[in-house]
Amino acid sequence: MTPNWTQLSSALYGMALGSLAFSKAGIAIAGGLAFLCFLPVGIRQFRLYQTAFCFSLVGFVAALLISAWMAPESADPWAKIDGMWPLGFLFVVPATIRSCKNPDSFLHAFLILVGLGGLWSLLMALGVLPPHDDYPDQNIGPTHIMAFSVAMTTGLPIAFYTCFREKNRRVLWAVVTLLVLFGLVATTQRANVVIGCFLAAITPLFHYKLSRRSLLVVLVLIAVIPVIAMAGGGKLALLLEFDPDHLDVSNTNRKAHWIVAWDSFQSAPWFGHGLGSYSELALNHPEQGAFLKKYIAQGQFTAHNYPLHVLATQGIFGLLVNAWFGFTILWVFLRGLRSHRHAAYLGLIAWLILAGTSVTDTPIFQSIRLAAFTLLTGYAYGLMKREPAVANCDYGFYQGGIHRFVREYIQKLDNLKGKKVLDIPCGTGRASYDFLQQGAEITALDLFPKFMRVEELEAQYADLAEPLPVENQSMDYIICEEGIEHVPNQIQVMQEFNRVLKDGGTLLLTTPNYSHIRCRISRFLFDFDYWKRVPPTEIDSIWFADEGSSKMYYGHLFLLDVQSLQSISTLSGFSVEQRVRTKISVTSLLLGLLMYPLLGFMSMLSFAIYRRRNKHIDQATKDRILMQRVKLNLSIETLFCKQIFWVLKRERDLEGVAEHLRKIQRYTPD
Repeated sequence: MTPNWTQLSSALYGMALGSLAFSKAGIAIAGGLAFLCFLPVGIRQFRLYQTAFCFSLVGFVAALLISAWMAPESADPWAKIDGMWPLGFLFVVPATIRSCKNPDSFLHAFLILVGLGGLWSLLMALGVLPPHDDYPDQNIGPTHIMAFSVAMTTGLPIAFYTCFREKNRRVLWAVVTLLVLFGLVATTQRANVVIGCFLAAITPLFHYKLSRRSLLVVLVLIAVIPVIAMAGGGKLALLLEFDPDHLDVSNTNRKAHWIVAWDSFQSAPWFGHGLGSYSELALNHPEQGAFLKKYIAQGQFTAHNYPLHVLATQGIFGLLVNAWFGFTILWVFLRGLRSHRHAAYLGLIAWLILAGTSVTDTPIFQSIRLAAFTLLTGYAYGLMKREPAVANCDYGFYQGGIHRFVREYIQKLDNLKGKKVLDIPCGTGRASYDFLQQGAEITALDLFPKFMRVEELEAQYADLAEPLPVENQSMDYIICEEGIEHVPNQIQVMQEFNRVLKDGGTLLLTTPNYSHIRCRISRFLFDFDYWKRVPPTEIDSIWFADEGSSKMYYGHLFLLDVQSLQSISTLSGFSVEQRVRTKISVTSLLLGLLMYPLLGFMSMLSFAIYRRRNKHIDQATKDRILMQRVKLNLSIETLFCKQIFWVLKRERDLEGVAEHLRKIQRYTPD
C-alpha cells in the first residue's frame, strides 16, 4: 500500500506544533520530517504553492536588510536573526494542506500532544511524576517553560473551539481543554494565561449568533479570566508594580529595557541603529547599562517589547513595514470570516497570540514563538485555499466571490413563498437554488442552459441581448448576477427587465466595479480593470454558444462604471433602493488614504461648476440630482468595493420614464 505522504506531512506539522509541550527541538525535527514527506509531491505539483503573504514578507525582509546595513561595525546583525527560519512554514505548510484529503489530522495531532502535556503537568502536581529539573516549583512538561507556555496558550482556545466544532468527540476535546487549562495556569506566566483564556472566552462568538444566553456565557467566561490569571504566578504583577526608581536584581528588568529602547529610538528615529545593535545600546546606556549588564551576558539581546525593539533598531521605517506585514496577514483572515470561518478563526488565533505576546516580548526573534505562529497561520491559509467555500447543499456551488453577498441578501428576504423569480443568466443555478430554498417559483434562463445543476429546475435558452421569452409584468424578482457586462446594448437589457417586472418589482444586479480606485489607475496604465491582465481581445474574450453556431458570447467587453449604470437604471425606470457593500480591495483602500481628499475636492468643484448650467431646469431638482452623483462618486461602495451589487426597484414603466424626463426638462423659471 502506497503511503499517503501529504496526510503524513499534515499530521507531522501538527505534531511539530504540539511537541513544544515536551521538547524545543521537536518543532524542528517534526517540521523537517513533514517537509521531506511532502517534497516528492511538492516538486511534481508546484501549483500547490501559494504566494501567501508574499509581498508583506518581501517588505519585512527589506526592512531587515536596511536595518542590517545601518548597523554599527561592532554589531553582528545576522547572528540575531538566525531564529527566523520558521518563516518558511508560511510557504510550505499551505501547499501541504491544500493537497491533503483530511487536513484535520494537523489539529488532532496538535491537540492530542498538548493534552498529553497538560496531563503531564497534572501528574506532576499530584506527585506521580518527579519535579522539573530546571523549574522545580512549576508543574510543567519536560521542556523549556517558554515552549510549554506557547503550546498551552495556543492549545487552549483551539481545544475549546474544537469542542463546539466536533460534536461526536466533544467529551474528548472537553477533557483536553481542561488539561491544557491546568497546564497553562501551571506555567505561572500570567500574560500568557490572560491571552489564552481571553481567546477561549470569545470562541463561542465563532459558532453561534449572539443570543442573550450565548452573550451571557461569553461575559461570564471573560469575567473569570482575572480570577484564573491570579492563580498564574506573579510575573505580570512584578511588571505592573515596577518602580523605576528602585531597580534591583530581584525585580523585573523589562522596564529597564524599555527605557533603553525608547532613548535609543529618540537618538535615531527614522532608520534606527541597525539589527544587532541593541545589546551595545543597552550596555552603553548611561543609566541602565550597569543594571542590564548581567542580563545581556545571559543572552538577552531584545527589548522585551517588540514595537519598542523595532523602533530602537529599525526606526519608524521598520515599524511601518512590520505593521504592514502584520496587517496584511490579519486582513486575509478578517475577510475570510464569512466564507471560511473555520480557517479564519485559526488564523486569527495565531495572529492575536503573536500580537499579544509582542507587548512583553519579541516573538519574531524567538524561533519557538515564530514557529507556532507560522505553522498555525500556514495551516489556516492552506485551508482557505484548499477548496472554494460551498453552500450547504448537494450541488457544491461555489460560494465565494460576489455570490456570498447575493446569498446573504436572498436569505434575509421575507415572504418569498410563491413569488416569481427570473434568474438570467442562471449559470449553474446557485442563485436559483437560494431562491428555491425560500419557496420561490423560478424561471431560469441562460445562453448555456446545459450548465444548470439543480435537478428541480430546467434551464431554458435565452440571450440577454435579445427580447426575453417572458410575459409582460409577470415577475416579482429578477436576479442578474454577473451578466450585464457581457452585453453590448445594456440599456435594452434594462428596459427588458422593466417590461418583465411587476410594478414595484425588484432587480438584483451585480457586475464588476469599473470605478474603484485600483481599477481607475489600471485603466490609466493599460485601459482595463486590472493591470495584470490585458484588455479583452478576440482571442480570449469571445466564444460561441455552441459548435457550428454564429451566436457570440462576449467576455468583460462592456464593463460599466457606476455613473453610467446609474444613468442606464434611471432611463430604464429603476430607482436604487440599496447599494450592498461587497468585498473591499485592499489596494484601493490604501490608495484611497492618499487620493480621497483630491477626489472629494474635484467632485465638489465639478458640482459647483455644473450646477450653473441648464438654467431652464429647476435649480432644486438639478442640485438634488447632481449631489446624488457626487455622493455616488465618493461612496465606499464605489471607491473601494471590487464588485457592484445594487438592489433596484421598478419605479415606472418606459412611457412613465419619458413623461418624467419631459416634466423635468420642460420646466421654465418664472
